[in-house]
Amino acid sequence: MLRAQIRDCTEATEECYAYSDGDLEPLLSNQALVFSRRADFVARRAQKPLADRLEERLKATLAAAAGHVDRSRWIYTGLPGLDTAISPFDVRREHWYNIIGGPPSGGKSSFMRQIAIENVCHREKRFAVFLLETGLMWVESAAATLARVPLNALMDGVAPADMISRYKTEFLALKDISERRLFVFEDIYFVEDIERKTRELDRTLRERALAGAAAISDPTERAVAESAAHGLDGVVVDYLQIVSTRQQFRGHREQMIAHVSSTLKRLFKSLNIAGFVGAQINRTSREEGKAPSLSALRESGSIEQDADSVIFVHTPATTRTGAEQNSNHSVDEVEVVQRKRRNGVKDVAHLVLFTKAQTRYEEPEGSASVVRPGAPKPAQGYRRSGGGG
Repeated sequence: MLRAQIRDCTEATEECYAYSDGDLEPLLSNQALVFSRRADFVARRAQKPLADRLEERLKATLAAAAGHVDRSRWIYTGLPGLDTAISPFDVRREHWYNIIGGPPSGGKSSFMRQIAIENVCHREKRFAVFLLETGLMWVESAAATLARVPLNALMDGVAPADMISRYKTEFLALKDISERRLFVFEDIYFVEDIERKTRELDRTLRERALAGAAAISDPTERAVAESAAHGLDGVVVDYLQIVSTRQQFRGHREQMIAHVSSTLKRLFKSLNIAGFVGAQINRTSREEGKAPSLSALRESGSIEQDADSVIFVHTPATTRTGAEQNSNHSVDEVEVVQRKRRNGVKDVAHLVLFTKAQTRYEEPEGSASVVRPGAPKPAQGYRRSGGGG
């Protein structure tokens, strides 16, 4: 907080030097008000006793029970039937560290990208994305997903004019959003860099929201805006096993992955944001062809323990030929299998369709969620949930 105040004071001083309207009093008064309200707000949050927080939680729970559910921090997958089956991700229910598992080139990156663009483009959430690939390719793929256009057709020069027009529209929209709600960081190799950049960005966005709230003249509306002010809504890290650390573990890879995993969990929890982290499954699970279990995660011990939810993107064995399976124009039937969810359901599989050329997930008509074979018996009253709910 002190560093933030020093930075704000420096910026305010520079603004004063650049001020050309003569009377500095209005500018100085406004800056002082912003600083004061921000400091008071942060102090109240930091020093609020447990009893007060329990009272707030009780009010929120009773309001939800009465039908007044606060969905402002919910994160959606963009697949209504899946959201109904597993429930949206909610930091109030401690869904901070969410693992998306799958084999190499199995669609986990596309699934996380679809979560990000659903919430950024359609729900005005703020997301940070950390990649080891180029950010340009990520944004291009996102635009193709939104436009329902095969990206390769564009790059090969065989796309019709209507596809080109749709793609251009979505790409320019993403470019505009990237300056306000979508922040893509490329070539990030160390978890320490992910933590530093996430904290800096979250603090900047939070302070921006508080400054906007401070400008509201009505005290009641200002108090509501200040209480709702926050920074990031979500973070995507693609993917866990290629993130390293500057700490030395002398060849003990499992210890290094455990350190990276626990660092990400603490980061998301401390900032109260939903993190989505890709993770590869081990070779044995890929060869078996069955829906993965928690133990399928490579270096799985610490990941299982840290994760608040674990979801696998699983393509069941089919009768298609190898050429069909590898075709970039195929539409695969994919099971999204939730094996773990803190304060939620587990061992639920939901059928979706994955169009490779558009890197897009959609729900077939009549899609339903089922308990996976071998999973614990569902509670009484369990029912299949239809798609599009």
